[in-house]
Amino acid sequence: MADARFRGVRRIRDAVTRRSPTVKNDRDIYRFPHQGQFDSVHLAPRMRLVMDLPADGRGEVVVADDLAMVFLCLHDCCHMHVRWSALFDETPINGWKDGMPNAAAGVPAVPENQTVFASFPNEHTLRYRAVAEHVAAGDLSIFCHHGLAYAVDIWPGTRGMNGVRRALNVLAFSLDEPFAASPANLLDFDDSDEAYGWALFYFQIRFTGVRDAAAPLGWRVFERLDFDREKRMLVRVDS
Repeated sequence: MADARFRGVRRIRDAVTRRSPTVKNDRDIYRFPHQGQFDSVHLAPRMRLVMDLPADGRGEVVVADDLAMVFLCLHDCCHMHVRWSALFDETPINGWKDGMPNAAAGVPAVPENQTVFASFPNEHTLRYRAVAEHVAAGDLSIFCHHGLAYAVDIWPGTRGMNGVRRALNVLAFSLDEPFAASPANLLDFDDSDEAYGWALFYFQIRFTGVRDAAAPLGWRVFERLDFDREKRMLVRVDS
């Protein structure tokens, strides 16, 4: 989750394929100095998406039963952030640079001489280990960087989250994507529990698709992003 071996920016070519109903292109990804393979860990319950499809007479249909809370966690999520995106430049979440905390956006919130490892003994357990290198006798080494928290619920409400969901649904309609929100599926974008529809929200984040009469639900669905795992997990240190 942080790697003290990496001192500069790394470019990993063609590691991510971004897909839409009409476009498929490969993207490079860049890793910041000291950045590891992963920036955060989320342990949260899975969701099941059930859609009302009255047009074909089948009524409620289970579309997906293993949807994860990605990057926006709503409830019952144990998460740990070692690094925040460079899109956020706020002092409390800025990372270490030149031996100083909260000094730069996009870099890990971990002292530069430390490496952080994470492992998962089972589906609901996180084990992590931090190692400091080159600590002189009598020097102070800080290990309070894991940012571990358990989100019981979002506060002060869902208004901001609903704005994201509303924008995502507009995009889904414009691209004629499958399972865009409709009154039949209780997506009124208000703050009532009955209208959350969060399983559909997370489904739309992860999946897109095209109309296909031969597919089981009249859509051929695929993930928005494909990762080249070998490239994405690249740990080679360039000379």
